Amino acid sequence: EDVPNMIRGIRKQDKRARILVVTGSPTWTRARDALIAGAVDYVKKSTDVADTRTIVKQALQKMLPP
Repeated sequence: EDVPNMIRGIRKQDKRARILVVTGSPTWTRARDALIAGAVDYVKKSTDVADTRTIVKQALQKMLPP
């Protein structure tokens, strides 16, 4: 998939969209491309579902205004 283009498409439809990318195999290049395209955060998911929930929850909390 072309994640940066998907992010740009979402942001074009709604400039206020807060996009969190969660992946099993992040690389610096892919993370950078996603962030440049408009993602708010880019996190690596764990093989442990509970860990992934915690990671996503923490990332979402950072995205929300206080």
